[in-house]
Amino acid sequence: MLEQTFSALARQGIGKDTYLKISGKDEEELAHEAEPEAAAALRREAVLAAVVAAEQIEPSDEDVLEALTPAATRDGSDPVELMERLRKAGRLEELRDDVATTKAAELLVAEATPISVEQAKARQKLWTPGKDDGESGPAGSGQLWTPGS
Repeated sequence: MLEQTFSALARQGIGKDTYLKISGKDEEELAHEAEPEAAAALRREAVLAAVVAAEQIEPSDEDVLEALTPAATRDGSDPVELMERLRKAGRLEELRDDVATTKAAELLVAEATPISVEQAKARQKLWTPGKDDGESGPAGSGQLWTPGS
């Protein structure tokens, strides 16, 4: 995640050393601060990878071309030519994986059953083992009792 941040900043003309100086932190501190977000991202990626595998999602060349069209349009190039350049550079499979992940997320969204705001709030109130929000346990905490608690 840190490398992605540095890369994005570089595209905006801000060097890594400049960013570190402005932030007043070193790479280790920034990496430590990013750990919770990185852990959540890894969990999301693992779920999406499992969906890709379970649903056997394999993007076609047409799917990949569709994903390349916006970038090709910005560059003023042809999506087919861009796809061929990626193939020659050995980066086409990485893009194919990204397209598969996007399709998995789209599948989850399409298949999800929405719940009401009230249901979501009620779920938040349920006490579950391992939930540590300062009120760890149902006894006398206003939390709902669950079996085995």
